Amino acid sequence: FPPPERPVLIGAMKFRIGALEIFFPFDYVYPEQYEYMRLLKRTLDGEKGHCLLEMPSGAGKTVALLSLVLSYQLQHADCTKLVYCTRTVQEMDKVIEELRRVMKYINQRIEEDGMPPSLASTAPPEPTDANASKKRSRDDMEEGGRPRRRAKAPVLGVCLASRRSMCVHPVVSAFDNRGKVDALCRSRTAPFVRAGKGGAAADRDRKQPLCDFFEGYSRGGPGAVAA
Repeated sequence: FPPPERPVLIGAMKFRIGALEIFFPFDYVYPEQYEYMRLLKRTLDGEKGHCLLEMPSGAGKTVALLSLVLSYQLQHADCTKLVYCTRTVQEMDKVIEELRRVMKYINQRIEEDGMPPSLASTAPPEPTDANASKKRSRDDMEEGGRPRRRAKAPVLGVCLASRRSMCVHPVVSAFDNRGKVDALCRSRTAPFVRAGKGGAAADRDRKQPLCDFFEGYSRGGPGAVAA
């Protein structure tokens, strides 16, 4: 690879890689992190196709990856999804912690500097209702009484893990063995078990309970909240 480039600083914790503005939530970026982000950007730009990078533990690769990809998404509407896979739930929690950190900084800079041009058309319109404006505090009002626009980057993070990690059923989740949890979950949620509860096989399946959480979610649809 050619010698690493030096980041072009825009402001504290905000710099450029080429024409891309990077939102980085720390006071200093290590040369290894910058090179990592530079190579990731080349991949997203389509210069080299697939990319395989390796960095040692504790080198800051998670925050570097999230800062680069989220900054890229803000400025490239065609870059819409990041799938981040981890080996353990603890590693997933760490990723979410870093995601919150990066998004907090991005939204802070958007509020201070304005929405990036690529997101300007998707920003929510300013409120026009006079009654709603009166309820705002002085901190939310600009000079002249206009409501202050508080734009935020439209980012949604979703965590998915195994049944053993995500199950909320009091009986099933009490077991530590993954195989046991999977078996108990299937015995309460499998389509043939649920069909038997309301059909001709109801008598022979009467002793097998269903999962109240799964049934509630099924009745409520995709927008339902498990409770």
